[in-house]
Amino acid sequence: MSAPGVPSSDLASRVRQYLDERRRLGFKLCSTARALSTFERFVTNTGHTGPLTIEQMAQWAR
Repeated sequence: MSAPGVPSSDLASRVRQYLDERRRLGFKLCSTARALSTFERFVTNTGHTGPLTIEQMAQWAR
């Protein structure tokens, strides 16, 4: 989700931008929006900054 060097604090705005764009294209994204929102909160609550890692994604999925 996050580009290299982009703080995770920007993650919420990037999630919103992504969902807004997909909705403009006609997608409903109910479950996707929930999943991305919970992932964004998880990343924010861990205090992570910088690029997302596979380990971080795996911890969230568990």
